[in-house]
Amino acid sequence: MAVLSKTDILYVAHVSTTRPIRLRANTGTRYPRHATSLGKVLLAFQPEPVLAAY
Repeated sequence: MAVLSKTDILYVAHVSTTRPIRLRANTGTRYPRHATSLGKVLLAFQPEPVLAAY
């Protein structure tokens, strides 16, 4: 789970899996919001005034 934080997404929770393909994003990790699928999803549902503030 992640939240938007200025120009990044911030991972606030992480659940491990036993599946062979997994994301290694520990709690507190930041990634550019435009560079991840989760960041793109979060941006897609923001109202225009929120996007303009970034």
